[in-house]
Amino acid sequence: MATSALRLSSPTGSTESFYDYGRILSLWVSAFEVLVHPGSTGKATRQRVLDLLKTISWQSKMMQEATHQADFGGGNVGNVRLANALYVKMHDLRNDFLHGNPVETEKFRLDNGTWILSYPAAIFRMALSTMLPDPDEVTREQALAGEKTREEYWQHLQAARYRDDCEECLLAAVKRQPADDK
Repeated sequence: MATSALRLSSPTGSTESFYDYGRILSLWVSAFEVLVHPGSTGKATRQRVLDLLKTISWQSKMMQEATHQADFGGGNVGNVRLANALYVKMHDLRNDFLHGNPVETEKFRLDNGTWILSYPAAIFRMALSTMLPDPDEVTREQALAGEKTREEYWQHLQAARYRDDCEECLLAAVKRQPADDK
């Protein structure tokens, strides 16, 4: 699902359309559901995905804080972490799109003008790293204690750089964007 979702463009020779955005968003939400599916013993739900996203070890304080509003329906609005708020928006937009509810192109934009489709890959990468921890992780403490070499620690830091990139990407969802001077 995630691999298919990464293919944003339409078939060769055509241009992207509003329906492509809905299709891609649907694939991303499905990829998250596949990630948390418990097998024959249960169902993949929005709450299971949100629970997984809560377990991500974010480095940035802004990513850790539950200060972002999410509408859970029925007048139930709560403060959650940024990744969770973005997922709720993706999930609801996907449901509206697939169930034939009115969805306008602007619904794909966040309050700061960025596209919701800019963020699922970063959230998914972090969720995946939570599900499949790095077996070769080297901690700072291991390097300081001499259990691992500085070189091993440096290699691990370089391999785990994606975390900083993912956080930086997600923080763009709440940063004020420069105004177009057109």
